[in-house]
Amino acid sequence: MASQVDGHSYRCRECNRHYSQGYRTANLQHMLEYLGGEWACQVCGITSPHGHRFFDWHHIDPTKKTKAVSSLSYKLKWKDLKKEVIKCLFVCPNCHTNIHLEELGGRGR
Repeated sequence: MASQVDGHSYRCRECNRHYSQGYRTANLQHMLEYLGGEWACQVCGITSPHGHRFFDWHHIDPTKKTKAVSSLSYKLKWKDLKKEVIKCLFVCPNCHTNIHLEELGGRGR
């Protein structure tokens, strides 16, 4: 149960965990549907037995990034989270690294 103090809503740790997990569970299902029903890299097509935890959301234009999709998925409803998701590619770690290396002109650090 939320209480109001100085106009702010506070939740106990347990209530907050339950509240956040509800958003996360629903958002994972929406993200899976958005990706066509499979956790797969949008560049190379690889899948993983680890599901979404293996992959990264790469912001195509970093200047338009609000925050990391993974952290927002605990806080936002899908209609708001989707605004961030559509700015991204869902990629495996290898492709994510290659994208950033290409951005650096193949120079690495």
